[in-house]
Parts: sequence; structure tokens; C-alpha cells
Amino acid sequence: MQETYDGVAGANTNAGTKDWEVLDDAAVRKAEREARRLGAQASRTMKEAGEKVGAAYERTAEQAGRMYRGARGYAQENPATAAAITFAAGMGLGLIAARQNGLRAYRRGLVPVIAVALARTVLDVLDEEH
Repeated sequence: MQETYDGVAGANTNAGTKDWEVLDDAAVRKAEREARRLGAQASRTMKEAGEKVGAAYERTAEQAGRMYRGARGYAQENPATAAAITFAAGMGLGLIAARQNGLRAYRRGLVPVIAVALARTVLDVLDEEH
């Protein structure tokens, strides 16, 4: 009696297996080889991507460090201007936060924050002068 597999006739072979079983083994081996190839390719791609991300991180960290040192040097040379810039930036961010959290909460927290920030800035400027 002849068996079929997906419409393909399978005759008995000398080893007691069907033709479609032999074909399936070959297909499995081919799929395994392809899976190993794709796995190796994915591994290489991930390694290359990791190296690129690491290099980009190093460049960004180096540039951020230079910018920080430059800003800090400017603030030490021009403390009043730096304080004004910091205050303006804080106000801008505060206004953005006020739109998201509601104006009442912003006003309740704004006056004490401004008073403390101004007091610290004045003290820092006075300390720098003496």
C-alpha cells in the first residue's frame, strides 16, 4: 500500500522509511543550517550595533562634559548673568509645568521657590565678591 503526504506519493524504502520522511529530514537539516546562519548574522549585527551605540555614547558624554565645563566657567566669571539666565529658565519651565498641573498649584509653590532661589543666588554672588 502506498501512503501519501501532502499529495505526494511515498513508497517504502530499503531502510523502512517513507520517501517523504527522508525529504522531511533533508528539509529539517536545511532549516537548521539556515537558522544557524541567521543566528550568526543577527549576532554580528547586534555586536556592530552595540559598538556604534557605545561610540556614540562616548562622543556625547565627551561633548556634554565640555559644555558643562564651559557653562560652569562662564557662571564663575559672570555670576549675575548666570543667575539671571538660570532664573529665566526656571520660570520658563515653571510656566510649562503650570499648564500641565494647574495654575493654583503653581502659584502656591511658586512664591516660596522664587524667594529661596533669589536668596541663594544673592548669597552666592555676595560670597563670590568677598
